[in-house]
Amino acid sequence: MRQTRFLTIWASVSIIFSSSCKKAEKPEAAEIPAEAGQIEIQGETAGPAAPLLFKLDGKADDWAGITPFWEEVGPAGSGLGENSIDIKQVYFKNDPQHLYVFMRISPTIEERFKKSPTGDIIGNLFLDTDNSPQTGSNAAEGMESDAYRGYEIRVWIPVGVLTGSSGESSPTVSYEIYTHEGGFYALSVDRQNTMDEGSLIAFGPDGVEFALRLEAMRLTVPASFRAMLDQHAAAAGDQGYSVGQLTLEAPK
Repeated sequence: MRQTRFLTIWASVSIIFSSSCKKAEKPEAAEIPAEAGQIEIQGETAGPAAPLLFKLDGKADDWAGITPFWEEVGPAGSGLGENSIDIKQVYFKNDPQHLYVFMRISPTIEERFKKSPTGDIIGNLFLDTDNSPQTGSNAAEGMESDAYRGYEIRVWIPVGVLTGSSGESSPTVSYEIYTHEGGFYALSVDRQNTMDEGSLIAFGPDGVEFALRLEAMRLTVPASFRAMLDQHAAAAGDQGYSVGQLTLEAPK
């Protein structure tokens, strides 16, 4: 049975492009410090950010020769509407500091925005970081399926709309990393948005590309754990998710 969604869909997300509004809209718990090259994780400031393995630009060029982890997430097509985003391929790669993700999607963010300049949700990536279904989330969190049991990390990937002072709009993509604490995915430890300078997420002509900080997810390499991607575009009643065993390799 298809899970009951526990998210509020961003039917349309409009953000006024001014520094005062952006400051007011950021929850204090997920505030990212302004100091260049510093990251804050659960109240602790880490050292300078390491150079990225990939240029984050939403292009598939860097991923040539890497085998997709998922060729299709859930059923093909956009079941929730003609403008829903279908995840066609998902690639993973890691270095000692980051887990990189590239999602080839159809339509692309730009193509979808031309047809429907509104917000949406690409999906949720769940990680069972201790590789045990007996710990972490449970099926009582608004879900009907046991498939959601046992995950400690949820990465929410929404699409938003940025409206500038001139009245012109453009799409944005973001992610939020949540940890499972006290029975809920209630603690956001990292947020990234394409509207922010130095963001760890980008979209382009082939899809969406982003880097997740391993420290934020309490992961170190090497590691092997269960991963599930829940695609929002799946029609109600369909199994809109794919599961696999993801391995993070130690540097050679």
